[in-house]
Amino acid sequence: MTQPIRIARLACIAVVALAPLASLAQNVATVNGKPVPKSRVDLLLNQAARGGQQKSPELEQRAREEVVLREIFAQEAEKKGIPASADYRSQMELVRQTVADEIMIFAFTHGINERIRSLELLAQAWKERVEVKG
Repeated sequence: MTQPIRIARLACIAVVALAPLASLAQNVATVNGKPVPKSRVDLLLNQAARGGQQKSPELEQRAREEVVLREIFAQEAEKKGIPASADYRSQMELVRQTVADEIMIFAFTHGINERIRSLELLAQAWKERVEVKG
């Protein structure tokens, strides 16, 4: 076997072997086979920073634990059919309205860069939720 072919084969093997590591960088955990995206942790950390908390390894660990717990609760609620209930839908509508109000208040009280980053993180989190449910 020639040297270029051997190198190409080794490169292909390396790509296949390392591909799962790329997805690990995007996810902080897997709960019952479902990945928990890092963007959820980033969103919590962004909210904490807006509240004046300094980023630290301890804060990052707490944020990771929080998003994993939220995923566990969401999966359990899904198993029990809670999202299909009328009460759940009405409460989610209230949450949607509250979040919209908070975004508007945030937009009026912070600079453009903070607003853009916050909305990007929020959009990414919602996109991931829709992709998971869809």
